[in-house]
Amino acid sequence: MNYKNYQDTINCIKSILDSNSRDYFIIVVDNASNNGSLGEIEKQLAPVTQVRHWAGQTDFSQGVLLVDNKNNSGYAAGNNVGLRIGYQLGATHLMVLNNDTLFTDDALDKLKAVVTGADDIICTGPLLLKGDGGIDYNCAKRRPRPLDFFRFSYFGKWLKTEEWRKEYYYMIKYPTLNQVTDVDIISGSCMLFDAQKFAEIGFFDEHTFLYYEEAIIHEKARKKGWKMVLVPQAKVVHLGAQSTTGHSTSLFMLNCEYNSLKYYLKSHRGFSNVMVGLLSSGSWWFINMYTAKRKLKF
Repeated sequence: MNYKNYQDTINCIKSILDSNSRDYFIIVVDNASNNGSLGEIEKQLAPVTQVRHWAGQTDFSQGVLLVDNKNNSGYAAGNNVGLRIGYQLGATHLMVLNNDTLFTDDALDKLKAVVTGADDIICTGPLLLKGDGGIDYNCAKRRPRPLDFFRFSYFGKWLKTEEWRKEYYYMIKYPTLNQVTDVDIISGSCMLFDAQKFAEIGFFDEHTFLYYEEAIIHEKARKKGWKMVLVPQAKVVHLGAQSTTGHSTSLFMLNCEYNSLKYYLKSHRGFSNVMVGLLSSGSWWFINMYTAKRKLKF
């Protein structure tokens, strides 16, 4: 999905085209960038691959398909536009990929090999690397526990001990992990899904605008007995959270995270209203949102 940063999207797609993988097509959903993104993407990619605009095609199997989403309805809903088109076109696997990522060699094939034909796996994810070559520990995390939400809070930063970090982030606990491993939550920066299973749980939950999408997928998959799996042999570079650029105020982002947290806790973890209030009101984004509102005099 593209939002304003079309050059990142172009670089991402070129890295895929330069990889060893061949059996795929790419769908780019522009989430109401309103800055000529699709035109720039077409201009720069047309010399190296087939580029088409979505017009209800029933047959598309190679190249790049551009989708103009007129309304920015958020991460989940925006991605679902492309996911439903891909599923409609007969894709057996669906990858969700941030535009601030770069592929390395045959990462796609390695991810696909693990999920294909596995009855109990809904998706696979790669080892994410930072731009400097270090590990992005967000590539695999365990399911959050109630106390974790206080650790994520403004006051909970003192509770983030090294022991807790090792227990929460798989790649801190197992820094030399080199085998396929069951994990709780794969980073939404790069996820390869079994298309049929993903469709069965309704793709992404569109009640959130931003944040907690992967955690919600985990809860829905867990009820089906399906797993998320880390494939460390597949490596993808994650340059940073560029896809959120364009939302000018931190207040907007904080509000999104706060609302998504409340929805996740109540609708997918089954916490009572009282518990949701306790866990979410202590979060750092709630405190900072309140502070920002006072500062900005909203």
